[in-house]
Amino acid sequence: MGSMKSNFKIFSGINQILDFAYPRNIYCIVCGIGILPSEEFSICPGCRSRISFIRGRACLQCGKPIAESGILDTCPDCLDKKRSFTRGFSCVEYEGAIKEIIHRFKYGRQRHLMHPLGAIMVRKLKAAGLVDVDRVIPVPLHKRRKRQRGFNQAELLARVIAREMGWKLDKKVLVRLQDTRSQSDLTKQERQRNVRDAFGLFPGVSLKGEKVLLVDDIYTTGSTMDSCSRTLRQAEPAEIYILSLATGRNV
Repeated sequence: MGSMKSNFKIFSGINQILDFAYPRNIYCIVCGIGILPSEEFSICPGCRSRISFIRGRACLQCGKPIAESGILDTCPDCLDKKRSFTRGFSCVEYEGAIKEIIHRFKYGRQRHLMHPLGAIMVRKLKAAGLVDVDRVIPVPLHKRRKRQRGFNQAELLARVIAREMGWKLDKKVLVRLQDTRSQSDLTKQERQRNVRDAFGLFPGVSLKGEKVLLVDDIYTTGSTMDSCSRTLRQAEPAEIYILSLATGRNV
């Protein structure tokens, strides 16, 4: 009995330390109010109602939301472009609370946000019926940028996805060869030029016949995902799916 009490105290102590370092379903990650452990994505109902989850019509190529009344099944970015990936999915529109949370995750070093944000991505995969993937590949950061930030946000999200879906996480497929400029302040054409030859394969990589999932935090015009996918095609995968946490809207 004494041993059981001792083990329980140790277990409780470990949980308290984890909750301090990585808050798990204690406070809403958006507004900070106290919530129950059962609240989905660690977000209170009020804040969830103000997040634009992508549930309606979406581009059949990249997954970006499109107008419900639209005639076409693709967004303007994909209309006249053949993508290098098989199909894309995205989870929420990049605005408001989500925009702030992603900024805190990437630049505020709030790594614990990988868990609720990754859970959003897992739900999207399940809703889309994408449950059979051979490996999960994060979009890589250049080593200098990763050293500055301390982590690669796409890698952390991919880690959650791989663990929850029971898939293999592989960080040694793609490598970022160039420390490119941030894409956020570039035009569509500049984005394409910026990442055109930015990625390479690790030596000896083969994806022959595999289904792979490429993961990133934000999808805008698709330049980065396309560049990564073109590089992955050299390893002969059967299919390349892409998944981003957030994306903009095309009308």
